[in-house]
Amino acid sequence: MTDLITLSQMARQAGIPETSTRRYVEQFQDYFLVRKAGARKLFLTSDIAKLQFISNAFKHGKNRDEIMHKLHEDAMSTTIEAEAHHVSGSASSAAAPTALAESLTQSLAVLPKLLEQKNEIDDLRKNLTLVREALQHEKNRRIELEETIASLYDRVSALESQNEEQTPAEDVTDITPTQNSDDRQFNVERFFLEL
Repeated sequence: MTDLITLSQMARQAGIPETSTRRYVEQFQDYFLVRKAGARKLFLTSDIAKLQFISNAFKHGKNRDEIMHKLHEDAMSTTIEAEAHHVSGSASSAAAPTALAESLTQSLAVLPKLLEQKNEIDDLRKNLTLVREALQHEKNRRIELEETIASLYDRVSALESQNEEQTPAEDVTDITPTQNSDDRQFNVERFFLEL
């Protein structure tokens, strides 16, 4: 049977402060096989090596993602080695199935995170599609508004032409630029009243 130890025992045997051990276990919980006995959490003695690896990696400037990647690689290589040993028909001991089970459990522990990441990616894709649709809607609305504005300018021009045709010829020579802008304002007001 595999020996189980508490977090305090694991920290003491690894030579790492208990607060750091607790933080590492929380940050890399997918790589520690935790068993509960009442309110106590129990760890495998093999987790001491993982804990020491994590502590040393942080001391050497590695970040959380790099450490996770290495732990994942180690778990996968352990699984492959255990399967190769089992398939080759070598003499098996009671520890080999336990190591394989631990490795598979650790690999399976990563799957929920991968599924969560996949779901987040799907949600981001849906949001991106909604944003694209909204942008297309706004683009279509802008085109409609530009067409409406062009139509309004055409109607204003037509009203100005109509107004010029109705104005007597002798008055046309007396028009100053301010009178012309007043006429335009009148035409725009008249146009909006017709709407």
